[in-house]
Parts: sequence; C-alpha cells; structure tokens
Amino acid sequence: MSIVFLESFIYSQSKKLFTVDDPFKKYFAVKKEGVYCVQSVFRPELAFKEKKFSLYATMRSGEQAIYSLKDVVLFEGKFSEGARNNFLGLIGERVLSVTMEKLIEESIDGIAEKEPGAQLIGGVVRESEKREGKEFVATYNSHYLLKHKGKSNFVVLKKTESNRPGTWYQQEKSGLQASEIDGLGYLHHNDKKYLLIGESKMINNWWNMDYDEFYSTLKDRIIIPFKALFPPHELIFFFLGKESTIFDNGGCKKLKNKSCQLAELLDDNGIKTIFAPLPAMPRSLEDYAQDMYEALPLTREMLKIIERMI
Repeated sequence: MSIVFLESFIYSQSKKLFTVDDPFKKYFAVKKEGVYCVQSVFRPELAFKEKKFSLYATMRSGEQAIYSLKDVVLFEGKFSEGARNNFLGLIGERVLSVTMEKLIEESIDGIAEKEPGAQLIGGVVRESEKREGKEFVATYNSHYLLKHKGKSNFVVLKKTESNRPGTWYQQEKSGLQASEIDGLGYLHHNDKKYLLIGESKMINNWWNMDYDEFYSTLKDRIIIPFKALFPPHELIFFFLGKESTIFDNGGCKKLKNKSCQLAELLDDNGIKTIFAPLPAMPRSLEDYAQDMYEALPLTREMLKIIERMI
C-alpha cells in the first residue's frame, strides 16, 4: 500500500468521522479562559402568521398554534396578574417548541447533505389536540414517570418514600416529586440518539433561576431522571430566552454569569447546553399575553351565558 493511498484512506475515514460528529456541536456553550461563550448562535428564521385572536408558526409539519382563543377558554386560573404571566409562559413554551423543531430540521438537512443514505428521524414531542390535557404517560421506569402536561410541555415524576398511611392512597399528590419540562425534541442519526430538553424564560430576568436552590436541585430534578429514562441518548439542554438575559453586552457571544453557571453545572454532569435567543416575531410576547389577558373576562362571561342557556 503506497503512502499516498494510505494518506488518502486516512483522510477519507477522518472526513467520514467528521460527518457523523454531533450535529448540534457548533451551537454548544463552551468554556474558554474560564468563561462560557457560544461559537455560533442559533438564530432561526421562523414564519409567524397572525390570525383573528391567534398566532401560528408555519413549519414543515404544518401550522403550529402559538396561542389561540381556545387557550384562553381553557385557562382555569384567576383573573389576576398571575394570569398574564401564565399566558406569557404558555406562549414561551410554544415558541420554544417550534424553535427546537427548526433546529432539528436544519440538523437533519445538514446530515443528509453530508451523508446521503443516513438513517435519520427527529422532531419535537407534542400531544395531539384530541388528547391534550389528558396527561397521558410518555415513558416510565421503576423510579420515574414522564407524562404530558399540555400540548408541548411535560411533568417528570419521581417516587418518594412516605411512611404516613394517608399518603398511600394519594400517591400523585403526596408520594411524588414533580418537575416541569417546557419541551422535548429528539434526533436519531443511525445508531446515535439525541434528546433535547427544553427550557424557556420569557421574562427580563432569571427569576427562580436566581436562587441557589434551582442549581442545587437541578441534578435531582432533571439530570438523573432523564439519564434514567433515556439511557441510550445524549442529553442536550436547550435554553430559549431574551437575548439580553442570555448574552453579555446585548448580544455578544459571551454568556452572562447566570447563563455560565447553568452551562457549567450541566457540563459537569455530561450535558451540553444550547442557548438560543427568542426569534423575531410580528409583535412582542408581552403584547400577545396582554391580548389573552384582556380577553379572559369576556370569554368567561360568554361561557356563563351559554351555561344558563343550556
């Protein structure tokens, strides 16, 4: 075997190995000189369409509702400032879902172009409209249970030990530790499996993530359960938030202190992190949440009228 042929063979094999590299790698937060930064920020161009009291994102999978009047009608909370925050959180979760979907679509396209014939499957996990709100189980094992909460968010439940007889008959209320997940996505490339765990923060600060308890309990609430529930998968934490919340200097690729703290904690536990800024939208999320909030009294009054007629 000639040296030229050997070099050519080694190059072709190394190129082949490169093509099967982690498709999300360029978006990972990496530590450089003691500070985490992002080499390439994921900034998808999403097509949003406003309809009468609703907002949709146009995806390959079809139109995905970001919010609609149905969400207001189904809201069971009180008409208070908390309702506005709940609507803001719901919109954030839906935007997170389509943003992760776009990332997975682009990653699949990139792999398919480099490696024709590769076995590829991927997408985000959403509940069907018919089953939404019924909280069906997504997966479980002897210690943890993951179930749908809404359209694209989830609850992971962990068994806790209790010796009080009263809790034996109310296990979901008293015998389980619950943690909410804003979104899930997956990509399978041949034998390699990736699971994206989504978190959205749509307010202008880190709120509950400012507290040490968030970081001290993250391993127990998220990391250990998902490693146990999805052992063949490489876990990736996908964080969507306002650019000013994530990055230093209003859009610089250097992460702010809290973003660094989160990335380092996950890194120490073998999980990579993607920080993505909120995509451009026709109006602000606060505007849409305000529309929902203002419609709440009217929809409830209409429901009362309908109930009296029935």
